[in-house]
Amino acid sequence: MRPTEILKQEHKVIKVALDVLERLIYKEDNILYVMADAHLDESTEEDLIREFEKVEGRMGKGVHERYHQLVKDLKEKYLGGKSGQSHQ
Repeated sequence: MRPTEILKQEHKVIKVALDVLERLIYKEDNILYVMADAHLDESTEEDLIREFEKVEGRMGKGVHERYHQLVKDLKEKYLGGKSGQSHQ
C-alpha cells in the first residue's frame, strides 16, 4: 500500500473513532446523566462525586479535560471542525 493510501485509510479510521467518541459523550451527557439525576438521591450523588474525584486524583488533575480537548483537536484537524453532534 502506498503512503497516500495509508494516510487515507488512517483518516477514515480517525473519523470513525471521533464519531464514536462524540456519540458516546453525547449519550452520557444527554441520556445517562439525565437518567441518573432522576433516579439517584442527593446522598448517592454526593458519594459518586467523591468517588469520581478520587479516580481523577489517581489519573491526574485535568486528564479528563485533556481527553475532551484531544477530541476537539482531532476533529478540527481531520474533519475541519465539522461534526454531527457536539459534546460540549
